[in-house]
Amino acid sequence: MEIRQFYGLTKRILIFFPILIFVVFTNYYIDSASVYHDASSEIAKAMADGHSVIALTDNTNEREIKRNLIADMPDEVDCVALGPSYIFGVNREATGEDSFYNLAVSGADCYDILAQLGMLKGEGKSVKRVLFCVDTRFFDPEYYTTNVRNEPLMPYTEYMLETMDGKEVPFPSLSKIPAIKNGVKQLFSLSYFQNCMKKVMESGRYHAESERYEILSPDREPDRNYYHPDGSLSHESNSESSGVERVKENAFQYDIGYFFRYDKIDERSKKMFLDMIGYLTAQGIEVDLFLCPVSPFLWDRIEAEGKDNSLFSLMEELALQTADEYSLKITGGYDPYAFALSNEDFTDAMHMKHAVLNSVFDLSGKDKDQSR
Repeated sequence: MEIRQFYGLTKRILIFFPILIFVVFTNYYIDSASVYHDASSEIAKAMADGHSVIALTDNTNEREIKRNLIADMPDEVDCVALGPSYIFGVNREATGEDSFYNLAVSGADCYDILAQLGMLKGEGKSVKRVLFCVDTRFFDPEYYTTNVRNEPLMPYTEYMLETMDGKEVPFPSLSKIPAIKNGVKQLFSLSYFQNCMKKVMESGRYHAESERYEILSPDREPDRNYYHPDGSLSHESNSESSGVERVKENAFQYDIGYFFRYDKIDERSKKMFLDMIGYLTAQGIEVDLFLCPVSPFLWDRIEAEGKDNSLFSLMEELALQTADEYSLKITGGYDPYAFALSNEDFTDAMHMKHAVLNSVFDLSGKDKDQSR
């Protein structure tokens, strides 16, 4: 190598190296998605100890929080709720149980649900009742085959699939290798750097939170969503009081074709659903199905396209058939008009206000049916 070329290379390295150091430091220090400063176990422990908890970061790892909550919860529990974010607000009082844990996570699909059931079994948790929210993503192969959020939990999913198939398999321990690989990858990721810098620009300062969560004191008015000890979530006041215009805007932004992509229920997810119900009931666990309505704005669009051909219609038919076959309690339905719900009862096109959800629907067990 000629001296001129050597000097040129050295100059480029000297220019590039400080930039690289800044990128790596920012990604680690600001850590917008809590890759390196994950407080999931501490949040779950605080909840299990009876505290309400505010996550102070924008991206908490819901699945890790609920995984740790399963490990920390008592060995005997009356009821757990499984499903997507539509049932975040379901709490112990609404279920009428002495002990209850809400294990819902955003965008839960069939693999998420089976992973949590696998964790409950593997951790030796005895559950008397499962409240299960029947949602489109459980039965959407295009979604559940590409959803990467539950990838670290897939060993639990496989464990539960084999258990339901009658096989005796050991409870898996999660490998730390994928997390280490992801940590190294994100250190040098320009897209993660952009997310971190966006957070810096929004806050107006180059500063990371010294605390990733906070135990909610009784006298504090929360300015963020927060977890209750039972795993349910409460919105900060602005979300619960969001106006109809937000619901309307969100409903009309929805890709309505999503609900009409399939002319029948996906066979693989249907088998997982029926195997899951069969396994749980054979274990003596009560299973209750809940069908969460969508907003009237969104339902009007679905109805205009032909609701009888929608995924909702297919799921409701399957849920009713399954409830009849296994003598399950089924509550709710996707049509909001059947329950006299208005757009004011929703925070967006798909999410009901928590206070409305818990007051309109009877989410108690079969032997505790209440008139609401």
